[in-house]
Amino acid sequence: MTLDRDSSSRQNTADMDQAGQSAQQPDVRSRLREAADRCISSYDTWVGGDDGEDGLRNGLHELRRVLARIEIELAANHAEESALKPIPIPLHRAHKGAY
Repeated sequence: MTLDRDSSSRQNTADMDQAGQSAQQPDVRSRLREAADRCISSYDTWVGGDDGEDGLRNGLHELRRVLARIEIELAANHAEESALKPIPIPLHRAHKGAY
C-alpha cells in the first residue's frame, strides 16, 4: 500500500507556480468539496467491488489534509480573539492590597 504523495506534491508545486508564488492559500471551501466528492466516488467504487482501495485511501488522506487546514484556521481565529481579551486579575492578587 502506497499513498500517491509524490504526484500530490508535484501537483501542489504546479498550482503554486500557476498562482505566481503568492502566499495565499487555495480556497478551503473548494478543496473541501473536491476532496469530499473524490472520497464519495472512491467509496462507491470500493463498495462496488472494484479495485478502488488506493483511490479511497488517497481521497481520505486529502480530506484529512483539508480538515487539518480548517482546524489550523480555527485555532488561529481563537488565538486572535483571546489576544484581544484582557486577562482578569486572580482574586488572591486583587484582594491582597485591600487590607
